[in-house]
Amino acid sequence: HLGAGGTKIEGLINCDLYNPDADVKADATNLSMFEDASIDLIESNHMIEHLSFADTELALTEWHRVLRKDGLLVLTFPDITHISLKWITYSFLYPLFPRPDRLDYMVKMLVGSQENEGMFHRNAFDVRRMSRILVSHGFNVEFTYYRYPRRPTPSRLVVARKAH
Repeated sequence: HLGAGGTKIEGLINCDLYNPDADVKADATNLSMFEDASIDLIESNHMIEHLSFADTELALTEWHRVLRKDGLLVLTFPDITHISLKWITYSFLYPLFPRPDRLDYMVKMLVGSQENEGMFHRNAFDVRRMSRILVSHGFNVEFTYYRYPRRPTPSRLVVARKAH
């Protein structure tokens, strides 16, 4: 469970670079503590958008390396398309229904909440961009779903399998 933060998932190794309560202090771009093809599942919820373009490339290469044949990669991330649509909607309606709190929240979804170094967004994805990037790193996208997990953030779930 990469980028676990304060959320531990039972049965998984909860890894985080910034949270001292994680099972393993790990940078998502360097999983050298794990052997090649030794992991069945990587789950990462709302972490990949915190990686730079270059670090996203490194992370996906590393995740592919440690996953077993047919291993699963489960990602959730803010969906930039839906965030943008909400921003446009709130901006358009603002003269009639001013909701600065909603506009401010969408800004946080774009750039991160920024309360510490690990909470800045450095990348953005929608289903098309994420799928293209995953395929280029040797994954087959098997399932996508919008509005997951249930939260105010317009989010996307993507399940991909390591290709042969």
